[in-house]
Amino acid sequence: MKYRPFPCGHLLILMAVIALGCVLRFWNLEMKPLWLDEVITALFSVGRDYNDIPVATIIHSTQLQDLFVFQEGKSCSEVALTLAQQSTHPPLFFCLMYRWLDISSSWSQPLGWKLRSLSALLGVGGIIAVYFLARLAFSPTAGIMAAAFTAVSPFGVYLSQEARQYTLPVFFITLSLLASIALLKNPPLKTRLILWLMWGVCHGLACYSHYFCWLVFAAQVLLLAFLLPRKHLGILLGMSLGVVWSYSPWFPILFEHFHNPYTTWLPTPDFITPFAQLLAGFLTMAILLPVENQPIWIQAIAALTMLGFALWLERHILLGITQLYQSSVTHRATLFLGGYILVILLAYCAIIYLLQKDISIAFRYNFTYYPAVCVLLGGGFAVRNSDSRTKPIGFLKRYKSVIILFLVGVISSGCVIFNLTFPKPYLPDKVALDLNQIKKPFTVIFSYKDNLNIALGISYAMALENVRGSDTDWVFLSREKGYESLWDSISPLNIKTRDVWLMDTGLGKADFPEPLKLNDGVECKRNLNHYYRTWRSYQLYECHIPHQTVV
Repeated sequence: MKYRPFPCGHLLILMAVIALGCVLRFWNLEMKPLWLDEVITALFSVGRDYNDIPVATIIHSTQLQDLFVFQEGKSCSEVALTLAQQSTHPPLFFCLMYRWLDISSSWSQPLGWKLRSLSALLGVGGIIAVYFLARLAFSPTAGIMAAAFTAVSPFGVYLSQEARQYTLPVFFITLSLLASIALLKNPPLKTRLILWLMWGVCHGLACYSHYFCWLVFAAQVLLLAFLLPRKHLGILLGMSLGVVWSYSPWFPILFEHFHNPYTTWLPTPDFITPFAQLLAGFLTMAILLPVENQPIWIQAIAALTMLGFALWLERHILLGITQLYQSSVTHRATLFLGGYILVILLAYCAIIYLLQKDISIAFRYNFTYYPAVCVLLGGGFAVRNSDSRTKPIGFLKRYKSVIILFLVGVISSGCVIFNLTFPKPYLPDKVALDLNQIKKPFTVIFSYKDNLNIALGISYAMALENVRGSDTDWVFLSREKGYESLWDSISPLNIKTRDVWLMDTGLGKADFPEPLKLNDGVECKRNLNHYYRTWRSYQLYECHIPHQTVV
């Protein structure tokens, strides 16, 4: 007796998988506060730049919201020019985001939802693209399973709920992998020419979305040169040169960005830690339970659960990939996808150990090989659960391992959605709660060293407004010339609130001034019960201001 791969229609299951992926990506999309990088996305994508941010003057929190009012009439060239001068990113995502915000400007949704919804929509497109890639590489059943794993992947949900560019290159990378696999199947000439065009266009667009996509391009060129018949190497070379030529307007900017001081945030690696972090990055594509900012007993349970799941998953996926590799039908696709992941990881190791930039600390950079992992997972589990038995078995028993992987993914994605895992960097929600302990109106003096620091301050201000409304004043002051210059720039400020928060990166608890001197000889005394440190230190001061001017 022959059993169908699934008990109901293939298309119906695919539609259900896409619907689930859509729900997970759009659920609570606006709940989490915008963090530093998302603030930068918002600023550049509405048609503004750092020069529009008022500094060295007291501004009300509502004025910061005015920075994100959509500016009509901007072209992609103008957005790209801003990025070239004030950022370290290529322009495609920001140009698309500008158009998306133009379309959504009349919608009643919050800014966070509008910004993140484009990434979420592209994330849903990635699920569909993974389905077709796995179907072509292995089988229709593998396509369904790979799409299902992508839909519930906590890493995929995380990328889709960020107002950042990562789901855009993931989409193009998946399509380029699909074109590569199709070319390895030696299609007819007319189809082959279309596939080569698709391959080149996808790589060009991906490289205009993120600089790491040049590693993707190099990896695929290397593998295709190894696996394609020699008679096809000429067109491979021609299309590769075409991709490089299409990027010629942006190459000078790429080289400038490579040496930009904004990239110095990556730490120098030790020998062992990057390997552990790369392995952890793999694991987050299937499971992620709360381990950050949790009680120790929760961390222990979560860590042990993930370790046990990792060992279980390793056994299943290695057996599945081995079967795929040994089959004459799926051998070349398995070799290509596995080789692709290996080449990318070797390139990452070169960046980490040769360039001394530990990119393994940022799990989001694993987007380059994420679709290949999903496809190999889908293919491996599909072949492991294929019906080669003579005796019928029940659905639950037969697909037990698939159901476990699927449910673990749903639970992990829920943790991402409700901010239990992949918390927003620099913890704007925690900082807002700390500041909000003071119920009277207050002023925040935020020191900055560069434009990225200003964006961090704006993210804190927006998070604070979400929890208490618009009754705070902010002032951004440069400390580039040292702390004495910073204290001097505070003195002339005409602050009218009794409570003042001073926020700074470099100060420890003992380094904050005592007292803090304001205009007209007003002195503010430190409240030692309200000193906090997350990614920045912040200290509360209580000021003795003449009664008639107090807020």
